[in-house]
Amino acid sequence: MKIALIGHGAMGKLIGRLAEEKGHEIAVVIDDADAGLSANDLATKLNGVDVAIDFTTADAVRRNVEACVAAGVPLVEGQPAGTTGRMRSKKLLATPRGVCFRSQFSIGVNIFYRIADHAAELLPVSRIRSLYRGATSFP
Repeated sequence: MKIALIGHGAMGKLIGRLAEEKGHEIAVVIDDADAGLSANDLATKLNGVDVAIDFTTADAVRRNVEACVAAGVPLVEGQPAGTTGRMRSKKLLATPRGVCFRSQFSIGVNIFYRIADHAAELLPVSRIRSLYRGATSFP
């Protein structure tokens, strides 16, 4: 798979290394030098990739989503849902290729999700309550 990394900080570098270890190609790296690009210019750089993974700043999310939609490239967005939730719109996300927003990439939180799934199988609990930064959910 040809992957575009949008953001080449600690998470971008880690994802790049892991992807290459799994046999994927990092076809494009978008970093600080590209911060001034418009969504259209960024879309041009994304031509030919199979997926983009974005771990940039909250301020860059809208431009990155617009670029991926314009390029027809599926996007995995690493910014928290609170950040991406503010900019979601039907127009931006009305694409057949897709945009995936993940609310929490934290390793610790994802380990907890697995523990909670396993506990739900073992215990007669009807509901597990999750609290995170003031948000409440009932998975």
